[in-house]
Amino acid sequence: MGVYPEFHPTLFRIVNFLAGATTGKVDYAIDYTLKRIAERKAEEKPPSEGPQDMLSKFLDGHAKDPEKFTDWDVLMGTFGNIVAGADTTWISLNAVMYYLLKNPRSFEKLREEIDGIAKSGAISDPVTFKESQTMPYLQAVIREAQRMFPATA
Repeated sequence: MGVYPEFHPTLFRIVNFLAGATTGKVDYAIDYTLKRIAERKAEEKPPSEGPQDMLSKFLDGHAKDPEKFTDWDVLMGTFGNIVAGADTTWISLNAVMYYLLKNPRSFEKLREEIDGIAKSGAISDPVTFKESQTMPYLQAVIREAQRMFPATA
């Protein structure tokens, strides 16, 4: 439906109606997106300074040519990234947990790895992404879960 943005307002109403009172509503995600955009716009530095995430790039595009890349384009681009990223992350985490619970020996081996690294003081609480990259068994578990149940399929 991304090819037909004129249908978005109607589709959002339908999805929100079907979602009921849950936080999976499109309105909830749109509100979250609008808050992140407003926070970024309120920062002192111009969008092109600092880390270049997708929101920075969208805001840069808007600053360069606001008529060609409108506020709506910033919103829809950012919203699309949030929704797409959340969905694939959720699917991957579910696959990891499912396969760990189906394979208790693997689950125990992962716990031993994490406990051992924690006792040595090599990880923080919560574990950072960089720290998680140093855990070979965790990385193997994640890769195997993604192989068995790829989120993008």
